[in-house]
Amino acid sequence: MTVCVSGSTPGGVGVAQHPRTLVMTGLLVAGLALGVTALTLKAADGGHPALDTALSTATGFLFLLAGAVAHVRRPANPIGVLIAFAGVALFLEDLQFAGNPVLYTIAVPLRAASSPVIAHLVLAFPHGRLRSRWERLLVAAAYLVVLGSGVVGLLADDDPRDLLAIRPGPDGGAFADRALELAATAISAGVVVVLLYRWLTGRLPQRRLLSPVITIALLGALTSGAGTALGDGHPLSHPLLQAYRILFCLWPLAFLAGVLRARVGNAEMIRLLLERDGTGLAALVQDDEVWKDSRSIDALNAAAGLVLDNQRLTAELEHRLAEVRASRARLVEAGDEERRRLERDLHDGAQQRLVSVVLLLRLTGRRYGGSLPPEVRALLSGSVDELQTAITELRELARGIRPAIL
Repeated sequence: MTVCVSGSTPGGVGVAQHPRTLVMTGLLVAGLALGVTALTLKAADGGHPALDTALSTATGFLFLLAGAVAHVRRPANPIGVLIAFAGVALFLEDLQFAGNPVLYTIAVPLRAASSPVIAHLVLAFPHGRLRSRWERLLVAAAYLVVLGSGVVGLLADDDPRDLLAIRPGPDGGAFADRALELAATAISAGVVVVLLYRWLTGRLPQRRLLSPVITIALLGALTSGAGTALGDGHPLSHPLLQAYRILFCLWPLAFLAGVLRARVGNAEMIRLLLERDGTGLAALVQDDEVWKDSRSIDALNAAAGLVLDNQRLTAELEHRLAEVRASRARLVEAGDEERRRLERDLHDGAQQRLVSVVLLLRLTGRRYGGSLPPEVRALLSGSVDELQTAITELRELARGIRPAIL
């Protein structure tokens, strides 16, 4: 059996022609520009440690890189766009460090822009689509909460760079921050519950895909929570928060690894044409990564061959069973016909001859009985009785050869 692989996606849409490619290109251009801008703003602000600036910038660029690679490998899967969008959202948050009032005013509602995008990314992983109503509600709530709290913070901000503040004062901004923190905690808990439920109820391949993402998320939550709980004065607080930033920097790589390992999904497909002895047998649709792994091709080839051989053997067995049934029916019909012939021969042949002999003997007894000795008459009478018994037995034999039920 041979396998012919076509690298085109269904409908003939290639990577370069896919409509999401334009979106991805725009995100990458915007992300690169925003990343350079964010790095410049943080460096000019002077209030950020070099390691924190390097980690946050690297995280944003890694999200962009992971999204681009995921899109190139699976252009029909929207997860690549979501990963890159998370990087853009991270850089948008850093615009709040701009000294320009216009940029600052634009950045205030986006101070937590990455949170709903990452929640969306986590719940849509690895196939890029939200699968249940609860997941859609969680994501919609995340976007609405961040947007609403951002607008409240924009209107209540006491920073002089805020051009839209209508009630300056620290209380309004603090209220918006507290509301955002509480809502984010509730939404994060919901996301964690959904992920754990998906991991616990999923099969082994799905668990393997989710394990890196969940592991880094849990470790990040533990280190961040512990560092925050210990407070700024504790010697372990700063190392724990740095560990959280490092883990968060590795998160886009975990998403990318999961996307590339996904074997089955709603991503783009390729066509595999199976042939044997030069004759096309079947066309299979499979994940686009299969053809890059010769072992997967061999396994798929062997599995398809087993299925086709099983179907062929099943068809041959059914054909032979049909022949056996037909042969059995012919044998039964031939036997029945032979029994009818024997019954007819016995009835029309031997039985009729015996009846004729009985009639002749009875006629002889009537005509010559008076002149015959008693011994001869007794012998004739006994012969007639024996012949009559033979006729009865012969009739029963004929009936037994072909009973009336047949």
